This record gives sequence, structure tokens and C-alpha cells, in this order.
Amino acid sequence: MKKIFLVALLILSVMLVGCGREVAVTVNGKKIYEDDVEKRLEVLVSQYPQMTESLEGDAKEELKGTIIDSLISEVLIAEEAVKQKVEVSEDEVDSKIKEIKAGFPDEKSFLDALEENKMTLADLKEEIEKSLVQLKIMEKITADVKTTESELKEYYEENRESFVEPEQVKAKHILLEDEKTAEKVLAELKSGSDFAELAEKYSTDPGSKDKGGDLGWMSRDQLVPEFADAAFSLPVGQLSSLVKSQFGYHIIIVEEKKEAVQQDFNDVKEDVEQILLEEKRSDKFQMWIEDLKKKADIKKNT
Repeated sequence: MKKIFLVALLILSVMLVGCGREVAVTVNGKKIYEDDVEKRLEVLVSQYPQMTESLEGDAKEELKGTIIDSLISEVLIAEEAVKQKVEVSEDEVDSKIKEIKAGFPDEKSFLDALEENKMTLADLKEEIEKSLVQLKIMEKITADVKTTESELKEYYEENRESFVEPEQVKAKHILLEDEKTAEKVLAELKSGSDFAELAEKYSTDPGSKDKGGDLGWMSRDQLVPEFADAAFSLPVGQLSSLVKSQFGYHIIIVEEKKEAVQQDFNDVKEDVEQILLEEKRSDKFQMWIEDLKKKADIKKNT
């Protein structure tokens, strides 16, 4: 009797907790609560502080509206996944977790990152499962999406600026931590010392020091601004003065330069096809979701 009483009390407490939560929207009878929306908002704020730090008033309400719309979509996609027997296994989720963990030096760093983003491991697994279900549903819905040769050429012509190989420099550098040492090395170079030898001896850049400071071909977007400005304005074969960046003091020499070049359609055709396929799939999937919303019983608590 005591055990039955405790079970009944537990059920009642769960019901009371549910009753105390304010409903934001109901989708086909499934309730999405205000605290679900607030939790998603909190995660967004922690992940994108610069974008969300000044959110208030109408801007905050607009973002909450977007979150609610996203949660509605998640409910409808989950319902369709059940109808279409689309499932995600525990192994698939665990595999994705392993991929994410591989990007961290250790378990603690991974868990710290979760905490910083206001997430638990259970939250992450739930989000991964949702995203994998959505991906599988999307693949089913958009399996028939194709592109034609004329569409690819039209897309290329309308977006030619996206298919330009940027200007590049082939450069070497020596990176030093302090200005005094950097001045000393620069003086040695000006007196005729071998650049590669000094790079191997003094440079603190582990990626290039063993290659005599060689960085290979680099475009502007691969370089920190200070380095890029110096390298792209430096004549070929001329030694730079000291260039200070967040990493220290650089001494740069540019060996070759390439001007920006418009890429030929045939050279980028596969890239164009992939971009256009993704756009068309995304559009079709979004239209499919909007159609689900029109048919669904959605009641917002406004």
C-alpha cells in the first residue's frame, strides 16, 4: 500500500509540474512550453553572444517567434518520421558524438564546451537525433531533385563572381615572439644570412619552421589581416620589415604571385551542380514543411 501511495504521489507531482508550465503553442495536440523556447533562446545567446547580446523588446520577440516556428517544424518532422518509419539508431547518434569529441583535445574540454553552450550530454544527443532524423527525411523528400546542363550554366553566369580563384602569394616567413629577437634576425637576413636556415633556427611557427619557413600558396582569407596586407603589397623577392600580428613578429619574403582568375565553367561544373542541388533540395524541403504546417492543427498561445 505504501509503495502504491508513493507511485501515485510521484505521478501527481509530475502532473502538477506539467500543469504549472505555460504553453507557447500546441501542434496537433503536442504542447511546446514557454520554457522550451527560453531554453533554446538561452543556447542561442551562449553560442552567438555578439549577435544576441543587445537583444531586447521587439528584436527578442522576433527571435522567439523564429524559435517557436523552428520547434513547430521539429514536431511535424518527428510526426512524419514516425509515419514514414524513418529511424535513427543509437549507434548513429554515438558515432556523431565521437566525431564531435574528436575535435576536442580531451573529454574535459568537450564537457566544458557543452557547459559553456548551456547544454548537457543528453541535450546534445537529443539535438543530434533530431538533426539526423531531419536529414533522413530531407533525403527522402528531395530524392528526385535533379539539375540540367542549362540550369548549371545559368547559375554559373549569374554568379560568376563566386567562381573566381583569388589572388595568391607564395611566401616564406619567420615568426618571432619578441621584437628584440625579431630585430636581430632581420639584421642577419639583411646581412646575407640564409632565410631557410634562420627559419629553422628561430621561427616559433611549428607548421613552417621545419620547411624553412615555407607557407606555400596562400590567399588573403587564409592569412591574418596584418600578414595579408604586408605580403600582397610586397614586391617579389623583397624582404619585409617586421610585421606585428596577434601571433608575434613576422619577417616575410614573397617568392611568387598569382593574379585573381575567373574559373572556367567546365572546371567548376561539379561545384556548381552541388551548390544548385543543395539550394533546390532546401527549397523543396522548406515547401514541404510549409505544406505540413498548413495541414496541421497549430494553436499559438498569444
